[in-house]
Amino acid sequence: MEGCIDVNTLSVATLRQLLSEAETRELHSLAHERAELERERVKMQTEHGQADPAAGLPVHLRSIARALPPVLTARQVRNVLKVSAKTLRKWIEDGKLTASQHGDHGRLLITRDAVLQLLGSENGR
Repeated sequence: MEGCIDVNTLSVATLRQLLSEAETRELHSLAHERAELERERVKMQTEHGQADPAAGLPVHLRSIARALPPVLTARQVRNVLKVSAKTLRKWIEDGKLTASQHGDHGRLLITRDAVLQLLGSENGR
């Protein structure tokens, strides 16, 4: 058969190299397919008026941004950003993070957009 390789005649090193090359091609193909799906998802959201909350953020922050609910409590923000209550209060006082008080007890609520804006500005330094 023309174009076929008799694997019985190949060395172990050659077989490993061929397998490694095939795996590399498969990984590149999967990465390309994932990028295409991501572009399609963003396109569909844009067409339906749903803005991507992670647009403009670095790749390593996008999955975090997409997982955030539209409104978060101060505790949720502290957990996501892994900061203390003192740091969060300082950011709010300094105007780095916008928060609003709600309810009888003055519960702080912070929008996802405010958190993403902070992440974008902190990452842009």
